[in-house]
Amino acid sequence: MPISAWLPPFADSQFDELAHLSALLFPGPAIAHRWRLSRMPDASVFIAHDGERLIGFKAGYAVTEHRYYSWLGGVHPDCRQQGIATQLAHAQHRWAAERGYTVVETASRAENHAMARLNMDLGFSVEGSKSEPQGLKVLWAKGLAAA
Repeated sequence: MPISAWLPPFADSQFDELAHLSALLFPGPAIAHRWRLSRMPDASVFIAHDGERLIGFKAGYAVTEHRYYSWLGGVHPDCRQQGIATQLAHAQHRWAAERGYTVVETASRAENHAMARLNMDLGFSVEGSKSEPQGLKVLWAKGLAAA
């Protein structure tokens, strides 16, 4: 599956595609993709597209000069277990390292075992946790090799 990157300035059609897939992946209130990705520094969205539709994405942004936050991502349910999430994460981490980031961080809900497995497979370590109204979040971090 070819992976590509969307970088600012983002087009309305890109936000529409993200919103459509996110509504399927994350039921509940709409996610503020446009607000966050257009305001946060060094935003990126790595995507997997099957030629007809967006089937996976990994979005992130800088939180400090050397730390990159892998904010949100997912793969269409029909396309899971094909290594797409791993490919998206590798592309994001490579890109971040090339830009001088030395750490990538992420967070996931404690009950999201698939995300925990992926994070461990990618070399992340648990850095802590935080309680939120939606439940416990696990905080993860990983050092990036210099590009």
